[in-house]
Amino acid sequence: MKRQESNRLPLAFWTMELAYGLAMCLSIARYFAIRFYTQMHTQSILINGAVGILEQVSFVFVGLFSGLVIDRYARKSVMVVANLLIALFGWLPVLFASTREFFVMILIVDLILSGIALFGNGAVPGYKKYLLKKEWLVRADGISTMITSGALLFGITLSYGGFLFYHLAITWFFIADSVTTFVLALILLRLPKDSLTQGEKPAALTSVTQVVGEIKESFRLFAKNPFIVYYTASVSLGNGGSAIVMALIFVLAARVGSLSTMWLPAIVVGIAMMISGALFSWLAKRIKTMVLIVIADVGVALCIFLLPILSSVTALTVLIALYFILSSLSTSSYVTLRIRETPEALQGRFRSIIVQVSSISEVLIVLLASFLGSLFHSLVVSFAIGSVSTLIGLLIFLYGKWRGRFTFTDLASDSQ
Repeated sequence: MKRQESNRLPLAFWTMELAYGLAMCLSIARYFAIRFYTQMHTQSILINGAVGILEQVSFVFVGLFSGLVIDRYARKSVMVVANLLIALFGWLPVLFASTREFFVMILIVDLILSGIALFGNGAVPGYKKYLLKKEWLVRADGISTMITSGALLFGITLSYGGFLFYHLAITWFFIADSVTTFVLALILLRLPKDSLTQGEKPAALTSVTQVVGEIKESFRLFAKNPFIVYYTASVSLGNGGSAIVMALIFVLAARVGSLSTMWLPAIVVGIAMMISGALFSWLAKRIKTMVLIVIADVGVALCIFLLPILSSVTALTVLIALYFILSSLSTSSYVTLRIRETPEALQGRFRSIIVQVSSISEVLIVLLASFLGSLFHSLVVSFAIGSVSTLIGLLIFLYGKWRGRFTFTDLASDSQ
């Protein structure tokens, strides 16, 4: 049942989170294996930046359509079908392992898998809101962050050890990802089925004209919600800064030390995010949400600016840990607010618009930062753009709240 008298989070929530955590381990291992493979074959800032934003490129093409699908069908069904398709397409690189086009093919397959994942991952917030009471969302997000962090830690370790030390072929990472994603789909089948009421459920899509009309209607509803508008503008720029870090971190690692000496920063990332998950649940009860966002975002901007200036692996490790703790606190604050402030029937469409706008912004920011970094032969220039982008995103959100353009109930009030 959706509502329970007990204060315990329902078993379905734990089952979904742990199953996604298992699959995420191998998905992250595949992602980092691709990045290692790219860095080993080219040290170009521009190429590494382009490969680092493949996920965002896929979102640009399917973002809006995914929201229409998610809000028309049971979120559980969308998650199951999406993960089955990922399990199916994940085997494609094996067919091209001995061809000259192999590198291009793994990038194309990664693009496809990222696009399909948008449907499955996009259905999770709506399904989570179906399962949980409003006052459970902060605690649930803290748990989700910790599980995601654990998956990140194990995924990086698997990729690092398997690819760099045991020299496993990159196709094995795609195969392992497919297998665990198939297991995830089977587990999701056993979860309670959610459904929208007839009053909430949009009409079935039967023509291109209707799809266009629905997209226009989604934007109209989106524009009427000032909180979501300011939220989107803010996170689109803030995510651009984080995207630069993730796109160019391997170039930075190779310049500070080498990929084979970066095991410590890689492991620290997962540990830092696990700390952040527990920290968010604790801080959200004690600090005003706006104050928490400001502290986190200013800290993130400072960390991004300082990263390329460092010259030792130890210093890089410490700063990366701080960066991921602050970044996770910021993300958890924003996302928890968004899930709570978005009506259940609009979760998919609003999230798809946010992802669409944010992805376009991230692609442009990362390409600009990568291009200027290549032009001036300086990672400092690239990372400085990310720092400035993060601060501008924060200022937009602060301006909207200060001018009374939107309001929200502080997360602390729902965490008691």
